[in-house]
Amino acid sequence: MAMAMEEWRFPQGRAVDAVRWLPHATAAMDRLLVLALWDATPCRPSIDLTSLCHQEQAEAGQSTPWLQLQVSWPQPARASALRVLALSHERVLVAAASVVGSLSLVAIDSLHPSRPSAPLICPSLHRGSMCGLDLQSSSQSCVSVGEDGKINIISFGESGLQPMCFYDNRGLLSFSAVRWASPVEFVTGGIGYSLQWWDTRRPGGAVSKALTKWNGRHGPGLIHSIDIHPSRKHICVIGGSAGSVLAWDLRWQQEPIQLVGDNARGKGNLLGAPPIESDVWEVKYDHFSPFSGHSADTGKASPVMVCSEDGVLAVLEDGVAVELLAEPCAINSFDIDPELGQDIICALEHESVLVMRRGLDIPQKKLGNLTSQRGTIGSTFGSNYF
Repeated sequence: MAMAMEEWRFPQGRAVDAVRWLPHATAAMDRLLVLALWDATPCRPSIDLTSLCHQEQAEAGQSTPWLQLQVSWPQPARASALRVLALSHERVLVAAASVVGSLSLVAIDSLHPSRPSAPLICPSLHRGSMCGLDLQSSSQSCVSVGEDGKINIISFGESGLQPMCFYDNRGLLSFSAVRWASPVEFVTGGIGYSLQWWDTRRPGGAVSKALTKWNGRHGPGLIHSIDIHPSRKHICVIGGSAGSVLAWDLRWQQEPIQLVGDNARGKGNLLGAPPIESDVWEVKYDHFSPFSGHSADTGKASPVMVCSEDGVLAVLEDGVAVELLAEPCAINSFDIDPELGQDIICALEHESVLVMRRGLDIPQKKLGNLTSQRGTIGSTFGSNYF
């Protein structure tokens, strides 16, 4: 696959902890994105709604983009997670978790982004950091997890926010990531690459657990990010410590497929050095058409995009890591355009935002063969599951 890449960098002067695209409102409008920003001196945490504007240059036949601030909402503390949910064609909900356990929800009219609305804040949902959250449109609810071992479900609607503690292990096990799989089911992750499957109709504990605990060379690994397969809710991919990216079928109590990471060494899954050796901060299934054109009978895994502490943004596809970006600093977060998947936005540790646009013209750099046992994927989970 050949690919052309355009990229633009926008310094922010503050730490960029997370970034998210907003869905398109109309084709004529500028793209909207949300930034979670933080400055230690003075402490100025905020959620900023920004538009990506373009100005045509007739003489060059190109456009020069820039970021224009629309609205900024001060936050109680530094953001630890950021999610966006389209409630309708025009209204978008933004949710931000914080390191002091609070949750902020902001409704945005994407047709009139400059009209500010006050955020709804739920303080002290967790003792300590709220490590992960996710939004669900059908059930109109948010699920949050924290280092205190609590799982909260917050209903949102015309009556406001209604938080409920769904589970509390009183700090015996911290949760570090969460993702909805259906309107009533979600997946959590924590230390040891452990995964738990929960059903809101069956409170009291997880209904299923992935029993295998994977340890990296530095001890038990930690899950930083989870994404659910877009069409198969029992299939998930996780990103964690030591560069690990695992694909898991939660219905079967078997070991996951190690797509990349420390545990793949010496097992035939990697040829040469691993392309990502540090923590994988975020992982997402990549729906961009050049990567996602797999039929169910090919036996190929769905492509996955990851970003890491060592500055790598890559797509893991068909056993090969395709490098899209290599930075001298950490890539804290990224997001893929929810419509076409062509545009990518990244939060760089060097206090800047990077916007990329993918095309199909020039060669891309392959980091190495990740999975020489392609048949293992099909025989373990079945080719239709990925």
